[in-house]
Amino acid sequence: MVGYLLYLAVILFLLVCYRRRLPTALFHMLIFTETVCGLIVVMEAAMNTTSFLATTYFLPLLVVLYMLHANAYDPKTGALGSTSLDEYLRQQRQTAQDTYYLCLRFDMDFEYVMTEEMGKLFYSFWTDYFRKGMLFNPSTSFFVLAVDSHNVPDATERAVSLIKKVFQKYYEEYKLPYKLVLFDHLDFCENLEQFYEVFNYFSEKVAQNSYRVFGEEDYQTYKEMHYIKSQLKDIAEHGSLDDERVLVYCQPVRNVHTGTYDTAESLMRLRLPQTGLVFPDRFIPLAEKYGYIHRLSMIILNKTCRQIKQMQDEGYQISRVSVNLSVEELGEKDFMEEFKSIVRAAGIDFHTIAVEFTESQNDTEYELVQECVSEFKQLGVCTYLDDFGTGYSNFDRILSLKLDVVKFDRSLLLMADQDANSRFMLDYFSTAFERLGYKVLYEGVETDAQEELCIISHADYLQGYKFSKPIPIEELPRFLTRG
Repeated sequence: MVGYLLYLAVILFLLVCYRRRLPTALFHMLIFTETVCGLIVVMEAAMNTTSFLATTYFLPLLVVLYMLHANAYDPKTGALGSTSLDEYLRQQRQTAQDTYYLCLRFDMDFEYVMTEEMGKLFYSFWTDYFRKGMLFNPSTSFFVLAVDSHNVPDATERAVSLIKKVFQKYYEEYKLPYKLVLFDHLDFCENLEQFYEVFNYFSEKVAQNSYRVFGEEDYQTYKEMHYIKSQLKDIAEHGSLDDERVLVYCQPVRNVHTGTYDTAESLMRLRLPQTGLVFPDRFIPLAEKYGYIHRLSMIILNKTCRQIKQMQDEGYQISRVSVNLSVEELGEKDFMEEFKSIVRAAGIDFHTIAVEFTESQNDTEYELVQECVSEFKQLGVCTYLDDFGTGYSNFDRILSLKLDVVKFDRSLLLMADQDANSRFMLDYFSTAFERLGYKVLYEGVETDAQEELCIISHADYLQGYKFSKPIPIEELPRFLTRG
């Protein structure tokens, strides 16, 4: 009996000393187990028997071994692993419990290994402010502190105070690059995979070595993004070239030499059940990031070609309509065969469709564009360079591609409209392209003065709100003439 009491005292002493290193669930389980074992020993003493004495010695050890194995507990930091966080998120989702999350990621180019010194800092760092929080370490340099909002109603204030008063002090000492993301509930997050997606979405909006608290408006923005992404995935997997959710808009282009509208640029829109009309700035980056852009481009190509055929059958004069292609999709398997198949199926000539590229950013992209431009030219497809003048432009590469039309970005026109030096550069480039046999198209024309400036600067085509905002492609015939 005396021996067991000494054994129990040692365990209790260790629990008190290392409370901060222990996950809450393990701590509570050990307290419960020791209480049960203590009652068993007392009952045995009263009954003058020792039948279960050995069990009371080993049961706490079995509990520790089981909990550590099941939860991937890190003794350095007192943090639980990815499996535990995944299970925790599922439980929170089922119970609809409000939880506050403080997420820390070290942004380094190498795999960070927590030192003993840093580990001690971590397990003492959080609990001064959040004694009832649960700390998770789902990946090497990513930590998540989860706090029950009912127990800590002022979690945001505590977290901000922790960052400003304590975290910044340690950052000045260790200089580990980081991002801190704070949010107070995730009723739409069911598992660890979704949690990573939420964190990555929020962290993109956080500057390096800083933090940000996200609220309800941010959650709504994320939910909309997630919904749009799911719809894009469904569109890509469904594979229909006539998908009704993908709409073709277009902007008529004025021919300076004839004064007519004989070309246009097709533009992409989505109409989704929950959000209605969605503009490109909200879904194009997602489509490019997750690999759905090619299917969207082929749908737009198909619908544009069919509309060109319909306009021709009705006697309208249309030289061509351009579609935008991303450099990434040019490398898709059988891309060129799919392109040709769609145009032929619509029953139009290849010269009535045009393709627009943005400037390639590296040698691989450049070679890919160069190869595709050559194939397009053999087919008779007109090729455009889109957004000339944005960022860095390699003039030699542009010229070597031997494109047909160069589209000057609206930013060049805005600068030339206000600054003499910019006006000189605009005229210089447009003169050079004209002498080399390229056609020049100016985007973003909105005023009479801008139109006049473009015409002086060797414009062949003009596009912008002065002539027409983007319209459904079915409305394009009202800008065309019948032949």
